[in-house]
Amino acid sequence: MSASRPPLVSVIVPAFNHEALIGECLESVADQTYRDVELLVLDDGSRDGTVAAAERTIGRPGFAKRFARVELVRNERNLGAHETLNRGVSMARGELCAVLNSDDRYGRERLSALVDALQSSGAEIAFSAVRMIDTAGRDITEEDWFATQLSHTQRSIRAWPSVGWASLRQNVALSTGNLFFRRGLAQRIGPFRALRYCHDWDFLLRAVLVTEPLFLPAPLYDYRIHESNSFRSLANVANVESAYVLRAYFARIRARSFKNPLAPGPETWPGVFESLMEMMGFWGHWQLARRCDPPDAAG
Repeated sequence: MSASRPPLVSVIVPAFNHEALIGECLESVADQTYRDVELLVLDDGSRDGTVAAAERTIGRPGFAKRFARVELVRNERNLGAHETLNRGVSMARGELCAVLNSDDRYGRERLSALVDALQSSGAEIAFSAVRMIDTAGRDITEEDWFATQLSHTQRSIRAWPSVGWASLRQNVALSTGNLFFRRGLAQRIGPFRALRYCHDWDFLLRAVLVTEPLFLPAPLYDYRIHESNSFRSLANVANVESAYVLRAYFARIRARSFKNPLAPGPETWPGVFESLMEMMGFWGHWQLARRCDPPDAAG
């Protein structure tokens, strides 16, 4: 980090029906070795005791004093993950924004490592390797079939010519909660779009158009695998939204509307682009990139 005053990090916690887990989630923010943090908890109309559990944690002696600011707000109605995130970003005062889903938790060194990485590199967005855990907090990265698949997704990053290329192939950040970015970047690329499943991947690819993402191989984020994960209930919209996300990205590349000199495209990666597009089977999306209306699933 620079010798100047450390930047304030705004940790945005979108919460929904995680009464049993949000306490551990919030404690993991309080336990961070990085000290300059504000905590913004946004409940999206939970139908269980999530708000009461969050209030109990925040009300514990010394908890709120650990932060520069703590806010707990509740949406008047369920707005969806994308709009709750946008509300959190609009509330943020920090130069840097971090997201943490209310059923997950941070590794203790996460914010320190990510702040150092962004400050030293000049990058605008970063994410880390992810450790998969069960409801009891036990590491199941190498035990559960889906957890192993997610872990392989991240291990494959090194096989691509850049993090941007890996991000184009699939959402290698894995979760919205793994995103760490400059607030100014969100202002440049716009809010999270109204996508129910792929809003995080869409945000990452729009970031790739203007800046090269940074990947930290240390497992600094704990992603909890359980029966209520959104990927289980929204799998039916994944294909539709994925097609939209890819075509929206390619439309910007076709229009030469990008700033990142490493953004995957025919001008930035001549020869490589053609070969990898063939390997990924993305030519259909490229051809349809001029027609990328938002999918019906976005609402």
